[in-house]
Amino acid sequence: MPFIGLSKPPEQTLSPTLHVGSRAPETDFLKSDCKNLLVFLRHTGCPFAEAALKSLSAYSNTYPEINCCAFFHGESSISEQWISNFDLASDLTLIFDEQREHYGKWGVGYCEVKHLLNPMTLVSL
Repeated sequence: MPFIGLSKPPEQTLSPTLHVGSRAPETDFLKSDCKNLLVFLRHTGCPFAEAALKSLSAYSNTYPEINCCAFFHGESSISEQWISNFDLASDLTLIFDEQREHYGKWGVGYCEVKHLLNPMTLVSL
């Protein structure tokens, strides 16, 4: 498997943080005839991202009336290779966002290195 580094990608424009009742950004993957559940994954290959992806897949299988979307910001070839290890729901929408455009539209910025190296994060790992 290729090396997955911790280098920070270029900055992108962030929209303001969304709150309950905020209007969703215009995108082509949202379905207007049902509820949508979006999960923005960080650190492709980490156990937290794996757990979130597997949970989203199980949720998608349990609630097929909800459009479930998983976003990946790393290099798509690495992300695709990583997710090929999992048996994911067939209707799970996978969105590869190498330039982090969708992350920015939805107001999802970067976490700091101190978050990654936080003792509580490491203990929960």
